[in-house]
Amino acid sequence: MKLYLLLFAICLATSPALHAQHKNTTPIYYGASFDTANAVSAATLTSDAAEPASANAGNLRGRVAEVCQEKGCWMKLETANGEKLMVRFKNYGFFVPKDLKGKEVIIHGTSMMKEVSVAQQKHYAEDAGLSKQEIEKIQVPKKERHFIAVGVFVL
Repeated sequence: MKLYLLLFAICLATSPALHAQHKNTTPIYYGASFDTANAVSAATLTSDAAEPASANAGNLRGRVAEVCQEKGCWMKLETANGEKLMVRFKNYGFFVPKDLKGKEVIIHGTSMMKEVSVAQQKHYAEDAGLSKQEIEKIQVPKKERHFIAVGVFVL
């Protein structure tokens, strides 16, 4: 009986170590899966309002700077100039985990310039968990680059 208890104790002690060594190598996609080749760095994009509003399709790679804390219905990627690229998901067809901040992703979809109303900016600020004081500072519409993703691949 003592032998069984000893073996049981050894199994319990080593179980967490075995699980910690196992890494999930399965690709993680949200939305549609896609070919991740030829991704352009999101850091190279700008939010220059002088750029044409026309849409450009393709893959972007970048680090997640923010995620909607309500349900993961949008995220923002870091860019080189300190701006953040708003990424929404086509027709709210999928969501991403709320703890994706800091992870590298490749997204597939369409990029375009868009005017964002004060009401929409405030809505995004609420979703991001900003304070009432920060939200009240939003007073004017602004043009910014948006990306409508049909798929997100987590690296």
